[in-house]
Amino acid sequence: MPDSKFQVPGSKFQVLIGPDQSGNRGWGYCGSFDTLFGMYKLTLAMRNTSNISLPPSLRQAINRRVESGRYQSAGEVVQEALHLLDERDKSRQSALVQLRAEIAVGLTQATAGELRDGKDVLRRILKNDILHRSE
Repeated sequence: MPDSKFQVPGSKFQVLIGPDQSGNRGWGYCGSFDTLFGMYKLTLAMRNTSNISLPPSLRQAINRRVESGRYQSAGEVVQEALHLLDERDKSRQSALVQLRAEIAVGLTQATAGELRDGKDVLRRILKNDILHRSE
């Protein structure tokens, strides 16, 4: 007698999970490769599921994206969001490295006495800004 039995979503097949004839725990099914692959993905999804609490506004945002058809599941929406967050973090880190390098150049120039008068620099900036606005 199987430990559990469930219907494979979108198919007529059922999965039986429990001991086989020799007493080993396992699962059995009958169907096509696509169904087997779908069951594999379902098994992975079940094994890697995490529950998180979201405020209603975020749940609605995720649901809207799934309902739009662009994403198959809430998990895909979250995965894409995390991917974009990683990209943004890398971009910010790269900008920070570049800024630190420019500051180092400025400090080196300042130490070498290669400074300009602040009022003169500000006058030039304002003059250029006024000239560019009139174009």
